[in-house]
Amino acid sequence: MAEIAIKVDDFDGYLDGDTLQGFSRLGIRRVHAENICGVGKMRRTREGLLPTNCLLRKYMQRVRQYRFERVSAGVVLRKDLRSRGRDNAEEMPMDVRQYLRRRLRKADNLIFGLTGREFWYGGSWDFSHSAFDGVWGDIETDSNEREADHTEWPFTPADKREHLVVTVDDMSEPERVELQAPQLGAKGQVISKRCNFVRIADDLGLTGQEVDDVRNKTREVDIRRQRQFTRATFLRVRQ
Repeated sequence: MAEIAIKVDDFDGYLDGDTLQGFSRLGIRRVHAENICGVGKMRRTREGLLPTNCLLRKYMQRVRQYRFERVSAGVVLRKDLRSRGRDNAEEMPMDVRQYLRRRLRKADNLIFGLTGREFWYGGSWDFSHSAFDGVWGDIETDSNEREADHTEWPFTPADKREHLVVTVDDMSEPERVELQAPQLGAKGQVISKRCNFVRIADDLGLTGQEVDDVRNKTREVDIRRQRQFTRATFLRVRQ
């Protein structure tokens, strides 16, 4: 399932019922995984390096394209993590000492391993369901965290007082982006900040009391576990 945050009341150019933002299932999987595997939660060696067996290392191994391993003071070995062939490693010249010296000055550096055998990751990212199937497999194997306990976007209490969040059918990335598209005029000018909107009191099957609660900014309302919607049944488009 996915989620949509809906604006409650007109404010700052947004209109009541505007679809502020969509959150796909993949996005929800990713945000919780990144929080669990966050660099700030990892222990470090006395030299300031990340250990090879930490969850962050396993996360990076799943989502990054390359792994760079120190060979000597002037050479690194670049491994293509997505290549299944034999020629997936290439030695490259680099001033390794200078590179590591700069990186290790930062407390949140992403350098792993032991002194003299450091490694790190780079290249493109793979934010796919396939990659996060592996990420969550690692998380559930190495910790007490379970993906089944992390199925909702982590909105703050303030978010839930200001907006109405609804659970909907999953969406692709283009569909998610479309929810944030503005309404444009004939000459391309922005007429409204959002083209898609919802009539909160009419389209979601809420009782009068529930609508009052949603509009009461002192109340924290969260109906995500109570109701699930199909986008096609309630989303409207401004003409």
